[in-house]
Amino acid sequence: MTMLSAVPVLAQASSYSASRSNSVKLIWRKSMGKHTYYTFSGARYSHHLGYRWNYMKRNPNTTWTTDMHEKVQVKSTGKYRIYYHVVSGNGKHGGWIWRGYLKSGHNPYSTASENAAKKYIALKESGNSYTAVNGLYYGKYQLTKSYLGGDLSAANQEYVANMYVASRYGTWVKAKTFWQGHGYF
Repeated sequence: MTMLSAVPVLAQASSYSASRSNSVKLIWRKSMGKHTYYTFSGARYSHHLGYRWNYMKRNPNTTWTTDMHEKVQVKSTGKYRIYYHVVSGNGKHGGWIWRGYLKSGHNPYSTASENAAKKYIALKESGNSYTAVNGLYYGKYQLTKSYLGGDLSAANQEYVANMYVASRYGTWVKAKTFWQGHGYF
């Protein structure tokens, strides 16, 4: 039984790639137990990878649950890859993602205390504005444009801020504590 139809997802015509879909061969697809994962990398796809639903960095606070897995063979190399079918906690998003991108457990940024700390910093840094400018610093978390890699989108700002906090402080709660003592993070 496939859960794909239970997850409402709208695909845009531009997200379909026949060459990507034809580049793999399905070896098997099976049900699997429910396991929780999170990730900030990769993308979610339809089965056989035809449609790319979205990049995972667009759901930075999401914990995903598995229900199926599949093994595909990359035709050009003969190598095999395992993809997990994941569904978001609220059931609004789903798709197939290569298991190498997934990290086991609940998303550390999805707890109430982490979300509150993140909101606190965004309010202090920019008044919660994705377009705030202060000298060299830009956006909701006042990061440099070069640090944002030229992509000023809200999704990229969230992604880069999460990566910055994870590498420098470990958690948003620790970043908030630092901010309270220093006036920046």
